[in-house]
Amino acid sequence: MSTPYSAPKSDLASEKPDNAPSERPVGIWIISIFYGFSAVAGAASTAAVLLGVVPLPPEQAEYFSSLSIVDYLFTGCSLLLGLTAAVSLFRLKISAVKFFFGYAALNLGYTAWSIIQKDYLEVVGNPFAALVGPGILVLVCIYVWRVGKKGVLS
Repeated sequence: MSTPYSAPKSDLASEKPDNAPSERPVGIWIISIFYGFSAVAGAASTAAVLLGVVPLPPEQAEYFSSLSIVDYLFTGCSLLLGLTAAVSLFRLKISAVKFFFGYAALNLGYTAWSIIQKDYLEVVGNPFAALVGPGILVLVCIYVWRVGKKGVLS
């Protein structure tokens, strides 16, 4: 005879619904941590530059002094969208696909605009370096879209 105070007989792990994701893939861990950390570090470094805490080389100081409030709004929106994308991906939400594609569109558009209007390549110094981040982001978007199609995200 069992008492109402006895432990349950079933293992809660076996009670997962059929559509529940099994395990978080390693790629999702890596992307979520990287983009989450990047958003926080980007916000901190932007604040440090704005507050004058970080001494900058003359080229970079001139570049940052040429930025307008619109540039900083784009930066803030980009950081917020990147963090939202990383968190939603970590939570295995299908909305991560839209957030990453939105983040990529904003990032790629702003990078292109900065190259054309703000002499961004002169500040970076290496055109290849200016394209590495956006190139990786495009690959991340493809990965997130694929895991979404496979049903890992819900």
